Amino acid sequence: MKIYLFTNQFPFGKGEIFIKDELETSTSSQEEINICPLEYKKNETDNEYKNLILSPRFKPYDWAIVLCNCVLCLPLLREIKFLVCSKKIHLNTLKRALVFWILANVKRRKIELIIKQDNNKDDQIVCYSYWATTTALAITLIKRNRKILGISRAHGIDLYETRHRYEYLPFRYEIYTKLDKLFLISKSGEKYIKTHYFFSSKIKSEVSKLGTQDYGINKENEYSKLVLVSCSSVIEIKRVHLILDCLSTINNIKIEWHHFGTGELFRDLENRVKKSKNRNLTCNLWGFQKKDTIMNFYRHNKIDLFINVSTTEGLPVSMMEAISFGIPIIATDVGGTNEIVINNITGWLIDKDKVESELKDALVTYYWLSKSEKTKIRNSTRKFWEENFNSKCNYYNFYEDIKELVHEKIEDI
Repeated sequence: MKIYLFTNQFPFGKGEIFIKDELETSTSSQEEINICPLEYKKNETDNEYKNLILSPRFKPYDWAIVLCNCVLCLPLLREIKFLVCSKKIHLNTLKRALVFWILANVKRRKIELIIKQDNNKDDQIVCYSYWATTTALAITLIKRNRKILGISRAHGIDLYETRHRYEYLPFRYEIYTKLDKLFLISKSGEKYIKTHYFFSSKIKSEVSKLGTQDYGINKENEYSKLVLVSCSSVIEIKRVHLILDCLSTINNIKIEWHHFGTGELFRDLENRVKKSKNRNLTCNLWGFQKKDTIMNFYRHNKIDLFINVSTTEGLPVSMMEAISFGIPIIATDVGGTNEIVINNITGWLIDKDKVESELKDALVTYYWLSKSEKTKIRNSTRKFWEENFNSKCNYYNFYEDIKELVHEKIEDI
């Protein structure tokens, strides 16, 4: 069995760094899992993985094949029919479907070349897309070869149509029904596809949660100030500015807030911090930092709480990382967040439409808890991570599921 893990850019670029945990803790060694970035920049070559396979450069012949595949567009016609029937037909959605179709066929050819150059005549091949996007569609298009097992994960941005303009994600029918298995990272994701799509009975899916490594336990804060941390992109749906707005109204408690992450609204956040008049509030905006830097910060600094106020989420790895250190969380009750944040066990959930008032109440309530009460919730937070999001357990089970799927496919051939 050979597994090809198709990513966007990993191990290059700043995104997808959480894939590293999966590779380091999977049952298969890294040599057995071939990493294939399909959108990396050609000038990027430095990486720590020996089992990296880069797609060969296209020749004119390859572009001709892509063009022919695009013209043979029965799946595209089905998608247009779906847009008409679902009353989502619009110039914008048609354009998105067409671009999605073309990109999927480009990736289809890349995947074909990768498998061909790796010479897998006798191996059962597993094509594993980390995202349920164009790569997943590309895999369904080459899955006619019975030696190929096609699987994909689905997270948040590649799952919830409500996150997108016109509430439309292209080719959901083709991707979800043609894959051998769709792995959802949260129970809320599984519930979504079962209630949102009329073809849900045709989808072979199961929940397979992500996980994080054990980096140790955070030191308990014994100071009189409240030390908070948040980690996310600074973009509209993350609403990081609401954390600042809330903290600025708490004048009777010394607060130290650290935020990791950058984005299109980072400069605006910096300006807001400069304008804050709360003398008891210290803000540290660290911008983008490597994962190891953030984990070291969690391990060596005394942190009370992790904060997240997003309007929507999948099942955030940043929260898994926080609870692995025993750091409780205050977060909005959106997406799969309630599968990590359990009231009075790993933290507290707040209403996404009442962030400023409920976040303030939760922070003040935590601040006045006794030392024994704080220790109790930190211990239960760590225990919950051990039982639910330990990468050794979760990724072991995931790759065992893949082996079982391969065994079933071999029996069917």
